[in-house]
Amino acid sequence: MEEFASLGQVTSDCRPWKRGGQLGICPCCGFVQKITDDAFFRDCEAIYKSYEVYYQAGGEEQKVFEQSRGLSMSRSESILAQLLKENKLPSSGTLLDVGCGNGNLLKSFSKHCSQWSLSGLEFDEKNRSAVEAIAHVDQFYSCDLTEVPVRFDLISMIHCLEHISDPGRFLQRVKEKLNRNGMVLIQIPDYTQNPFDLVIADHCTHFDVCAIRHLLERCGFEPIVVSTGFVSKEITVLARVNDEVKEATRMTDVRDSQRRLSEAIAWLKENVACASKIADQGELGIFGTSIAGVWLYNEMPDRVSFFVDEDEARIGRLFLERTVCHPLELPDQGQVFIPLPHKIAGQIAARLNIYGVRFIILSPL
Repeated sequence: MEEFASLGQVTSDCRPWKRGGQLGICPCCGFVQKITDDAFFRDCEAIYKSYEVYYQAGGEEQKVFEQSRGLSMSRSESILAQLLKENKLPSSGTLLDVGCGNGNLLKSFSKHCSQWSLSGLEFDEKNRSAVEAIAHVDQFYSCDLTEVPVRFDLISMIHCLEHISDPGRFLQRVKEKLNRNGMVLIQIPDYTQNPFDLVIADHCTHFDVCAIRHLLERCGFEPIVVSTGFVSKEITVLARVNDEVKEATRMTDVRDSQRRLSEAIAWLKENVACASKIADQGELGIFGTSIAGVWLYNEMPDRVSFFVDEDEARIGRLFLERTVCHPLELPDQGQVFIPLPHKIAGQIAARLNIYGVRFIILSPL
């Protein structure tokens, strides 16, 4: 889509990236993906060579906020707490966390599921020592999934599947590494709720609820949980191996995918236009130091004066050479734009306006 190529991009570890991305829609199933040509894979290689997970907070995992009260916990803690609350996991078993990073999900499992035997898989050795230091972690693998010599009761992929160029083939490989009745735990962005997912340069596949359910069923998995309520803007899935699933959920019509994609891109452009109007009137602050905030900064770097965040691990740091402020300690001048989906942005603005500063949000998608 030509209108997409004009937008800047950001890496999945929240660094500004260049313009010129390419998006396509499969004419058969309606899946939205980046065009996986040589240029795309070269970009991914360059991004992963210097990848630094959660560097804005010194490696601490991103917080998930309960917006009405501003309470927070780590993403992994939030996912696991809700699965345990709903009794979706057995009391013991073996887990492989694919794309384990520095071990955030493994730490949560170690804390709350002490009867589980844990393993992590990454494409390099960078985080081996950090992962192996986690209680109940037995193995750290830095190899292709097909080379892992054992099977597991549960394989997790937290913000991993969207990086895969052929997610169907990858899920087939995952299934081969699961025990009988084994399960997968997946969390992915929902681009229909969060269009900022589209501008992440190294995200290959862009999912919605229908797409991930269709893919899982096509690959011989029976969805147990498919929820957008565990973490806002994201889809959390728990599915069990079941080759007797007779018919996969019907995919969205291609024309519907085209319409939603065009609307999402137009909404992204509206964010830039709205923030530019604020900057014309005075100092512009951006709420958030993750994907959305970095992308908006990248669209207008000379016009952003400061960042605002509620994550204590990020407050007070310099980020992209701008100060990260607490909502209670904002500069005397300027307005703060919240580049997030309308419902979430509205909840944040309503809660933070008690501090006497005007927070600006965009109209709904």
